[in-house]
Amino acid sequence: MDNSEKPSYAHFKGKDALGHIAEAQAEGLLSAAEIHGTETPGRISALADAARDTAIVLTLAWGALATTEASISHRLILLTIIGISFILWKAGRSAWLGWSRLERLHR
Repeated sequence: MDNSEKPSYAHFKGKDALGHIAEAQAEGLLSAAEIHGTETPGRISALADAARDTAIVLTLAWGALATTEASISHRLILLTIIGISFILWKAGRSAWLGWSRLERLHR
């Protein structure tokens, strides 16, 4: 094989490397545009998970507070405190886990 001859690879389907990369990127853009090709961004799924967890905690807290003789206004104040505390806990835990992940990736 001379230096002037280029090797032919079956993977490239008769194209040079740059042509093959351009075609692969174009196919990737098309598949990403399809409904089955895209995923929900992580921040949106994390928000949905946090909202679900908060709803469950507040529902359980409401059930527990319903057995007490506290007035509705006191129950709502307690639920507000529990809800804000839980949201702060979820945000702090998420930030801590993200920071730990960044430290691991930095090593």
